[in-house]
Amino acid sequence: MNNENIVQKVWNLCNILRGDGISYHGYISERTYLLFLKIAEERWHG
Repeated sequence: MNNENIVQKVWNLCNILRGDGISYHGYISERTYLLFLKIAEERWHG
């Protein structure tokens, strides 16, 4: 998966969430937290 595909998927999800009343900032905040947890889990379990 290349960078363009990743960016497109993120924007598609943002558009879906915007339709549900969630702001881009709220979405990015939630995704950042989930990404942090995923990275922490991978480092913890190696």
